[in-house]
Amino acid sequence: MPYCGNCGKKFSDHLKFCPHCGEPNALLSEKIDNTAIESKPFPEQTSSEFVTQMRSDKQVYGVVNLENLPAGHIIDERYEIKEKLGQGGFGAVYLAHDQVMGIDKALKIIPEAVSSDKEAMFDLQQEARTMIALNHPNIVRVYDFHNSGNIKYIDMEYVDGKTLSEIKLEYPDKCVPEERVKELAIKIAKGMAYAHESNVLHKDIKPQNIKVNSKGEIKIMDFGIAETVRTSMSRLQSSSASGTLVYMSPEQIRGWNVGKESDIYSFGIVLYDLLCGHPPFYKGDIRYQIINEDLVNPECISDSMYTLIDKCLVKNYKERIASFNLIITYFTDFSSKIEDISNKTKDYEDEIIDFSAKDSDLENLKKGSVKIKSDVGGQPIYLNNSKTEFVTPHIFENLILGKDYIFQIDGDYFSEVKIISVSSLELIEEKFKVKKKEFNVIKELPKCIITIFISLYVYFLLITNYVDNVIVGNILTFIIIVIIIFMVSDFNEKFKKYYKKNGISQLAKVKIITHPKGCSIFFNGRLQPKLSTLRMDYIAGDYLLEIQKDGYEAYSKKIFISNSSFNKFNIILKSIMGSVEVLSEIDNLKIYLNGKETQYKTPHVFENIIPNKEYTIQIKDIYRSDVREFILKPKQPLSIELPLKKSNFKLLKVSKDLIWGLLISIFGLFLFSYNTMISIIFGIFLILIGVGTIIGSVDYIKKFFRNKRI
Repeated sequence: MPYCGNCGKKFSDHLKFCPHCGEPNALLSEKIDNTAIESKPFPEQTSSEFVTQMRSDKQVYGVVNLENLPAGHIIDERYEIKEKLGQGGFGAVYLAHDQVMGIDKALKIIPEAVSSDKEAMFDLQQEARTMIALNHPNIVRVYDFHNSGNIKYIDMEYVDGKTLSEIKLEYPDKCVPEERVKELAIKIAKGMAYAHESNVLHKDIKPQNIKVNSKGEIKIMDFGIAETVRTSMSRLQSSSASGTLVYMSPEQIRGWNVGKESDIYSFGIVLYDLLCGHPPFYKGDIRYQIINEDLVNPECISDSMYTLIDKCLVKNYKERIASFNLIITYFTDFSSKIEDISNKTKDYEDEIIDFSAKDSDLENLKKGSVKIKSDVGGQPIYLNNSKTEFVTPHIFENLILGKDYIFQIDGDYFSEVKIISVSSLELIEEKFKVKKKEFNVIKELPKCIITIFISLYVYFLLITNYVDNVIVGNILTFIIIVIIIFMVSDFNEKFKKYYKKNGISQLAKVKIITHPKGCSIFFNGRLQPKLSTLRMDYIAGDYLLEIQKDGYEAYSKKIFISNSSFNKFNIILKSIMGSVEVLSEIDNLKIYLNGKETQYKTPHVFENIIPNKEYTIQIKDIYRSDVREFILKPKQPLSIELPLKKSNFKLLKVSKDLIWGLLISIFGLFLFSYNTMISIIFGIFLILIGVGTIIGSVDYIKKFFRNKRI
């Protein structure tokens, strides 16, 4: 009897799924044949209470076995069940026909244990929202997350094909040829690279979650969704960490925070499994072997392929290959040395992996080149605002792929600044249009000084020797002053244009717009004086931009500001706020939050509550509760039910209110009886106050007697 790779328990090899945890048997059974993985027909329906029953021609939730929905069952008056596709830790998956769109889809049914758990459904909804945004030919599309009906499910693309576990069975000893594995691995790596660039982890890469459709295209399934369901089931059942054991990374088994390195480890296990017919660790104490034992080089794997797999399966995640982009690079140039790839890892911080950070050297193996030309040759070239030793034309080589470079021509002729993105291995040619400098400081400044000196010399010569008339002298003085002002102004304008055109001015405009407004903006650790929308001059260079606001994830990114440029940043912060639902045995009672009366009454859900802060909640009305303190975690939905007790009903106070209301009303009527305008207005005012007081007191008494039993 084989062992289950997920829970480690034995089970009969004729079973399609592990009876203990629901893990598919396509990989785990050593005696499985091709017929073992074919879809089984639906079991004949019996009179069991869990068989689909009809009441008033409608399916009734609770009497339907979600793991054995019959063919023809209609969900949400739209999806008609055709057959069951599989069963796993996430629940059952069915092929269904969408009667609205007229196409077949796969419906992933959420188990009842998970759908009844609010926290689990919240996490699952977040995962589904992330998956809906993914659109890549090698990733299964998720269309919608349905959580409003009786049956909760995920509506996704149906892939008509075979999983890698099924493809293995087509080859002797379940060993797939290396060329075929290489072809599959490139497509898998492309899909995973796209997912990682979108900040999405898989966390459960295995052959059962990768399909090859009828067109030969790879489709990766279950990004984070199955892992979220299993995590919820593990929490509810107090079991161990979620995931498929034989494909889990050491850090995942230890329960650490995992990043993309864990997906790379699982990818390496899948390659080993396809080539050898089984994972490297699949018998005995699997957890101990994954954490402690080294990989053994089998004869079925070539040295070059084994080197790649070995670098994917390094125990220390810091020393693994840094990204799927490097794996793609290795496969596209299979003769390159894997040692070059393994050195391109990023810096890490302790045990926490910053998944949002990007590797600066992802593409160092492949470098591009740029040829800079200009209308006039022999002009100095500036690269990233620094003067180089080269003049036009010149080819810059060994430029890192995916990086932007700033070029400019600045000599006797100058050009505008251009940002060139090196995106391919092909030579990029860029021709600059240059203009001759109309102003030379070294030449123009002496000219201006000499002209002013000559003008003053001629002026004093004429005044002292030839001009005796005062009027003529004043006119000559005015002309000389105008000439000097004109010369200085002309020089100043030319000087400003020269600095502006040639990028010497280091000031750049920066505009930052944040959503939501009112965020704290930091440049290189210094809090800026303006909030929400920031626009001011900065010196060109690298800056660390940080944005913070309570209730939102902090934003941090390095930015580059070029000379005389306008830089606009539109930053949207991710909310981590939670919610609090306040319940009581009696409804319509006033709620006090942090000691202050709110406008809401029970039951009520307070949205957008900032996490990691202390709050107090209390009910104060005819019935009251004790003060309840709580602290929300990020994105946590919390439900609080407050036990009630009677408030002290003071008949004397209510009687006083009634008496005062009557007296005020009577006095108002007395004033109203006078026929003067002032007495009538003041009388009406007192009558309204008195009647309002009487109504409030009577309403209070009615409410007390209506709810006197709790």
